[in-house]
Amino acid sequence: AAGGTKIRIQNLAFDKHLDLFSTMKIFFGKQQCHIIEVNTNEIICINQACKNDFEQLELSIQVNNNIWQLEQTYFQCKSNPMVFDWYPKKSILSGGFKLIVNGENLDVVQMPMMKFVYNISDYVFISLCESITSSQMICLSPGIDKNLRLNPPIDLYVTFIMDNVKIIPEDDILTIVHDPIYYPFEDYIQEINSTNIIKFEV
Repeated sequence: AAGGTKIRIQNLAFDKHLDLFSTMKIFFGKQQCHIIEVNTNEIICINQACKNDFEQLELSIQVNNNIWQLEQTYFQCKSNPMVFDWYPKKSILSGGFKLIVNGENLDVVQMPMMKFVYNISDYVFISLCESITSSQMICLSPGIDKNLRLNPPIDLYVTFIMDNVKIIPEDDILTIVHDPIYYPFEDYIQEINSTNIIKFEV
């Protein structure tokens, strides 16, 4: 409902000699959709916020003074996404941990992202996310370049960017620790048990 959805309108047939970008307007209901790309068979625009969560807005196209309404072609508004929780809240310098995000209406977002910020604005890391269901998506924890000389533990502040919606979760800190160190097997055969398979330090 907050808008920001990139909408593609295809299978159009306009005169190639028309200056479509300067003369065309797209409307969903009475709200204009901001055109970002147009050619003779496709239009891409970004919609504005809906008045409510359940609006069904009819598509119309205006070129010069001519208006076409496409019958039974609607844009269905949906409720904004919500984030209830995410985990784990600890990762390592190399990154790549799967972060599980639980919420609502997560699948209506076209490009969900997780933003991590160090020290308010010194460094910003972005992770693209993938919606699995309407209630769950997966993001990856960021890798921290060692050349930045940040010494763990490092606290990164988390924000979810969901198209036009920014969500700061209640628990908004991801803690970064050192990469694990493992000790290899000795050069002789050992009896395998729970204490000598591999040892880790974190």
